[in-house]
Amino acid sequence: MSVNSTNRDLVLGHGALVPLLAQFNEHAKLSMLRNATCTLSNFCRGKPQPQFEKVVIEAGVCPRLVELLLHSSPFVLIPALRTVGNIVTGDDIQTHVWLSDQSVVLNWRSVLFNPG
Repeated sequence: MSVNSTNRDLVLGHGALVPLLAQFNEHAKLSMLRNATCTLSNFCRGKPQPQFEKVVIEAGVCPRLVELLLHSSPFVLIPALRTVGNIVTGDDIQTHVWLSDQSVVLNWRSVLFNPG
């Protein structure tokens, strides 16, 4: 996907985000997780930044994104990290929602203290 924000916004405007977020489930194959995390990371790129982080939070994928930070594949881990970074650097409400979600906090501890 191009970093061009006009193209990104066109794709998002046609409703691509919700079906993409549905792919972040525990039954997804590795290839789907790689593609979904990379696509979500690309949706977060470009200036001006898209205003969809709230939708991502409301969809409940934040705990799953943190779980993906423990993934053995760098093709899943790195885009997940980029996506998390874009969400937590949003507005104060987005940061607060992220930090107040107990499942996110518990999984985040696992990421921080994972020796692997």
